[in-house]
Amino acid sequence: MAEKDKPIRCLLDATALPPSAFALPDDGRQRTHLCNRRKAVVQALASKANADGTSCFPSISTLVSMTEIKRSTLFRFLDDLRTLGILTDADLHPYLKTRRRELRLPVPSSNDSSVAPVPSSQVTCPIFESAPVPSSSTPVPSSTVTCPIFTPTLTALDVPPTEPPKTTDRQPDRHSENGGQAVRQVDCSSKPFSPKSKGKTEQQRWLEFVNDKKAALPDTMKHATPTDEQRTAVLAQLDAIVVEGYALRSGMTKAEFLGSAISDWEQTQSPPLRTLDYGRWKRWLETGDPNS
Repeated sequence: MAEKDKPIRCLLDATALPPSAFALPDDGRQRTHLCNRRKAVVQALASKANADGTSCFPSISTLVSMTEIKRSTLFRFLDDLRTLGILTDADLHPYLKTRRRELRLPVPSSNDSSVAPVPSSQVTCPIFESAPVPSSSTPVPSSTVTCPIFTPTLTALDVPPTEPPKTTDRQPDRHSENGGQAVRQVDCSSKPFSPKSKGKTEQQRWLEFVNDKKAALPDTMKHATPTDEQRTAVLAQLDAIVVEGYALRSGMTKAEFLGSAISDWEQTQSPPLRTLDYGRWKRWLETGDPNS
């Protein structure tokens, strides 16, 4: 697959940038907060762009949903990115009628002022010498203490009653109400506990994945119901993902990685997936690439 067809590359480059790369001279006392918000907008745009930052055309509603920023504030942050030279606008998309944008990410500098080196400090501690302990030649006289020995006397009231011997450990058989068949009670206290019962079920893992905010699955896939085999295959893709490099240092999860690949794949489908009532996850397993 060509480098241009990997949209995750642009997201990794945007995540690697320090927040100070998005600072303006007039930020004032809210500099840290504004830099982090602008970086969040750039990351949302980068997740929808090619590896070189081109072909980025998400709608304003999509950006508001991804960044959880108010619509009016989002427009102000887009203007700030244009002032910084990171974002440029182009024409409208012929089909989606959304604005095409292009990202020009700055190259991260090794001399970033946001990460200042910690000066080394030398602390000189005084050395205290312990004073010698004078020896005592006077022996300590030994003392003998005689304690009385108390012997308890058991009475008839203190002796616990003896239990009658058990005739047998086997529980009698019971007859169930439906059919009159014999049902034997089985003692499960001696059986080992299965470790699988302590983990999450496949259905619970699936609900966590589709409802994960970081995964940000499109509604066309989030509300689609897969078969048991398809659900198992998608969860296997999720387990096989290895997050490393910039993505690992930035805190990207496996669900976020797979959700980004599914979102990019969903936008390239023709006819659109919203026209299909069934088979959306089947099409993903046949044509999608979780490593894209």
